[in-house]
Amino acid sequence: MFPNQHPVVGKNKFFDATITALRKHFDGDMQAHWKKVSCVVVGSPGFTRENFLHYLRETSERKNSSFLKSVVSKVILSHCSSGFKQALKEILSD
Repeated sequence: MFPNQHPVVGKNKFFDATITALRKHFDGDMQAHWKKVSCVVVGSPGFTRENFLHYLRETSERKNSSFLKSVVSKVILSHCSSGFKQALKEILSD
């Protein structure tokens, strides 16, 4: 993290980047792919997953986005012990 950067600002940037990636891959011309998605699994240690879901809900309301509201309805939260790739097995077994 940069010296003068507040942790919440960095986390919100990460959350915004995640939302942007979801939109890029599943919104607009790609909505046919979104219809095939049954759930979006969000896993993290600590409370990051809950914070992301809260941020996603706020963003969907603020932007009045039907796509983001549909993302919120498909989110499943899962706990894992780390934020690294090795935690995928842990998340999927939950």
